[in-house]
Amino acid sequence: MGNSLSHKRSFKKKKDKDKNALSVNDCSDSSSVKSYHSSNDNKFTTPVEILDGRPYFSEETYLYPVDWEEADRIQLKHFMLKLTIGGNYTAPLAKIIKPGSKILDIACGAGHWSFEMAQEFQNADVYGVDILPQFPSEIKPPNCHFTECNIKNGLPFEDNEFDYVFMRYLHLVMKEDQWIPLSYEINRVLKPGGFVESVELDACPHSLGPVGNQLYKKLYQPLIELKGIDLRFAPKIESTFRSAGFENVTCVCKDIKLGKQGGKIGELWASNFKASLTSLRPVLTPIAKMTKKEWDNDIETIANKEFDLYNSYSVLYISLGTKRMT
Repeated sequence: MGNSLSHKRSFKKKKDKDKNALSVNDCSDSSSVKSYHSSNDNKFTTPVEILDGRPYFSEETYLYPVDWEEADRIQLKHFMLKLTIGGNYTAPLAKIIKPGSKILDIACGAGHWSFEMAQEFQNADVYGVDILPQFPSEIKPPNCHFTECNIKNGLPFEDNEFDYVFMRYLHLVMKEDQWIPLSYEINRVLKPGGFVESVELDACPHSLGPVGNQLYKKLYQPLIELKGIDLRFAPKIESTFRSAGFENVTCVCKDIKLGKQGGKIGELWASNFKASLTSLRPVLTPIAKMTKKEWDNDIETIANKEFDLYNSYSVLYISLGTKRMT
């Protein structure tokens, strides 16, 4: 790929330091990643199929495995993303979250973001929804609630119920034609004047070398045709919000340097790239028409050589919108 993008505006971190902010060392501390297991009392009970020795959910566009190895990767990614954007959110929540407010975390996974938001806004209620019951059912803040649901079938909430809706990591979960219906559902459950925020990483790194470009060439169009998944949908979320009727829609872009060129956080993102593509291997190698060995060799070359040689980077898109006042 490696095509340049025309960004809306440069990204600026919030001036106020988030009280839950982490250092790069926190992200690389394996003990902090694994500590969450002690508070997560759920087990994966959803029907799965075993591929390459790991359990995978049979839902058509849920491409990742459902095991603790993947849960660890997602938790580490949570810390990395938090460090990258300077906190858990960019919306002006101090203006809208009051006692009794409600916050919704769409596709909450194991609930890391929900947990921290419930701790930060103790007078509000935080609700997390996900298709898989990876979240804790008992050991959690009293104002943190979780519900198992498929967001593609709608959100199980009343009209005008939430002050703030947040979502991330949906680029390999949603089909291209499912984003608009989901955005309309978010508009429905938001209170007038409420905020929606999407934090989405472009699934195709930019300025790749020949091996990386060839790999994504093998994946991009076939994924659209076979799964309905557009790896480059993240830049389109801004226009999707507008189409769903949101006002004051903005998109902020953040370039993330991958590999050693990006310092410690860049190395962590490169490691996440390797772990993510390794997790996706059983699902994507048939689509790319590659063997396991070919896949592993390419991922190793991209992450350990090409990222630094070609100054590769990923783009993070932070899209915000508000529901019209009635």
